[in-house]
Amino acid sequence: MTATVASLPSTLLNIALFQLGWFCCVLGAAHGMAWLGPVVSSAIALFYLWRDSDWSREARMLIGIVLMGTALDSVLISAGLIQFQGAIWPSPWAPLWISALWLVFGVTLTRSMSWIQSHPIWAVLLGAVGGPLAYGGGAALGAAEFLGPKGAAIAALSLVWGGAMLGLTFFSAWARPRAGGRAAA
Repeated sequence: MTATVASLPSTLLNIALFQLGWFCCVLGAAHGMAWLGPVVSSAIALFYLWRDSDWSREARMLIGIVLMGTALDSVLISAGLIQFQGAIWPSPWAPLWISALWLVFGVTLTRSMSWIQSHPIWAVLLGAVGGPLAYGGGAALGAAEFLGPKGAAIAALSLVWGGAMLGLTFFSAWARPRAGGRAAA
């Protein structure tokens, strides 16, 4: 698994578009506009698919990430760790905006975060720290709520996300290897 970071402007664009998608998903759900995140995230994913010479492979990878991530969040709901706002179907299924978050997150795995493909320990650490921070940010903005003791939920999220990030890193490298180890823009 060899990967290098794309050019700085492409990397910064990818980070900015991910943040745009994340905030649209979270704030939309928190403020009764749960449709906003899926619309914006889909547009971002379509932008990258349109620019990709192997768009069908990228699309299959993104579908896999969305399915795995949505299943993971549905398990977290079922386990009683977290509850999300903006659901259009009953628990224990994660709401559509969560699937949209996974979609826009998937676009980062072969772009701005492609470097973790050759550094799996960093994938685990990034997941163990970044996952709980993202859920905490979503909760602080009103899109989610920790159930039960917050410390226990954060510890569980840290363990789950450390493993999930490692798995997603391997999956993205397997599903979408980059020619010559170079990440696409």
